[in-house]
Amino acid sequence: IPANAIREFTWNIFAAHYIEMVKPRAYGLIDGKEGACYTLHKCLATILLLSAPIIPFITDHLWRELYSNKSIHLEQFPKAEWDKEFAKYTNDIIEFNSLVWNEKKSNGKSLKDPIEITIPDNLTIFKDDLIAMHNII
Repeated sequence: IPANAIREFTWNIFAAHYIEMVKPRAYGLIDGKEGACYTLHKCLATILLLSAPIIPFITDHLWRELYSNKSIHLEQFPKAEWDKEFAKYTNDIIEFNSLVWNEKKSNGKSLKDPIEITIPDNLTIFKDDLIAMHNII
């Protein structure tokens, strides 16, 4: 069911992992603010476009507030864009984030507390983001 797939992606991947990971960039705490903000808006616009046939009124309202004075229903439906280079990391990032969050929880720490943990070799491309996200020391 498309509505379930959109919801699953929006809440359990985009919000829970991607937004959390780029917060330090988006807030300008580490380099890459412009790119992070662009990607956040690109994702939100795509989520709105995909959701428009299912929840037409709120998506149209948000679209007009954020992106255009024209109705979202006049826009082209988005075409799939898949970057295989980075898509392969999705599950590994989710697993690492879950590991860190569970480790902090089991030790009675808040998510903002520092943690000493090793970033897996396959995720070193995201090292700066993961360090900032999890307060890794």
